[in-house]
Amino acid sequence: MTNILLHGCNGRMGRTIAELAANKENCRIICGVDVAPREDAGFPVYTSLEEIPADKKPDVIIDFSHFSTLPKLSEYAQKNNIPAVI
Repeated sequence: MTNILLHGCNGRMGRTIAELAANKENCRIICGVDVAPREDAGFPVYTSLEEIPADKKPDVIIDFSHFSTLPKLSEYAQKNNIPAVI
C-alpha cells in the first residue's frame, strides 16, 4: 500500500487525484495540504506542511499546488526523505 500526501488537494487536479486514489486498492491518500481546509475530503486536510503529525509520514508526495509553495515543499520532502511528484 502506497501512502500519499496530496499537496494542493482542494484544487481541480487535487480533487481528481483524490477521486482516482479512492478507487485503487494499492494506494491511499493519508492526508492533504491546501490553503483552504476541507471537511469532506475523506482524509485530513492541513493548511501547512508543519501541521502534519509525525505519524502521518507518506511514502510519496503528489503536488498540484501553486508554484510559490515549492520551496517549502522541497524542504519538507528532503528533510523527511520523501520522493515527490511535482
